[in-house]
Amino acid sequence: MANVHNDEKLSVVIPAYNAQHSIERCIKSVLKAMREQDELIIVNDGSTDHTADIVKMNSDRRISFVEQVNSGVSAARNNGLENAGGDLIAFVDADDMVRSDAFELLRAGFTTQVDIRISGYQMVNEEGTVLYSNIHQFEKLGCKKVEANEIAADYFTFFYAGVLNSCWGKMYRKTAIGQTRFNLKLKMGEDASFNLQVFKNCRCIEFVPGAPYLYFQDEKQSTKKLNPEMGKMLCKHFSDIDAFISEFCGYNNKAVCEGMGKCWGNTICDYIYDYCDNADAKSQIQSMLRMQWSRYLRYSKELPLKKRCILWAISHNMVDVVLRGISAAKQLKN
Repeated sequence: MANVHNDEKLSVVIPAYNAQHSIERCIKSVLKAMREQDELIIVNDGSTDHTADIVKMNSDRRISFVEQVNSGVSAARNNGLENAGGDLIAFVDADDMVRSDAFELLRAGFTTQVDIRISGYQMVNEEGTVLYSNIHQFEKLGCKKVEANEIAADYFTFFYAGVLNSCWGKMYRKTAIGQTRFNLKLKMGEDASFNLQVFKNCRCIEFVPGAPYLYFQDEKQSTKKLNPEMGKMLCKHFSDIDAFISEFCGYNNKAVCEGMGKCWGNTICDYIYDYCDNADAKSQIQSMLRMQWSRYLRYSKELPLKKRCILWAISHNMVDVVLRGISAAKQLKN
């Protein structure tokens, strides 16, 4: 039986940018969940508010404060990794919190053969009301231990359970991370890309029932910020997913084909709805349809009829018709 190393040091990395309204509560929750030998690395990503002043007011010896020129969250997390001296690594976002038992829950079963332990989360608002939680998905998974090929073979079950796309809610063995770092070029999907690279180094990944991570949803920022590069970013994100699946199991499994078809189909339809009025929407959609995994759109039978009709139309050279129709429908709705 593999040994449980409960004395291993944990390094918690918090990237912070203009987080003056939330950083104090985040720090307090993390310190409460940490052990005396652990360390908290806060990387200030060039904040222009009072984030740095608030952090410096904390005298806890476990806190290390690192400052950098504003370079983005991926650069901040990478900086944290470079400064981490622990055997185990966890990430927390500056506007979130963790329960007091969060790290103990994750490290409790960290045997010498386990490289990542993953738990669930609760999405809450500023009043503390739980808006969503994936705890039931984790209860179904139980204390399941898997390898990278098993994740690939059932990728979209894990995807929709909300366990793959974030770096928070996880505890990594530092040796499994190795030299893997967050891709500075990615503006979306950087967490998932990082995880997929780390999974390749893992002997065992374990899912832990419970939802000790509190993800705060800012309801004041409910409006989506449109990014003109979104189509390209989505293609890059799915390229990483496709490469991972292809390397570890391929598409011989019908469930993987159906999962990719459903997920990619949903993604394209959501893009059309959000970007139908953009000048380059047509060319972006056509580029998306040329991606090699678009062949699995024919497996997207689980999607609602409206989305299946949209996918059929754009695959039959009716992109313009779809864009005009969605745009008109949005105007009528507003």
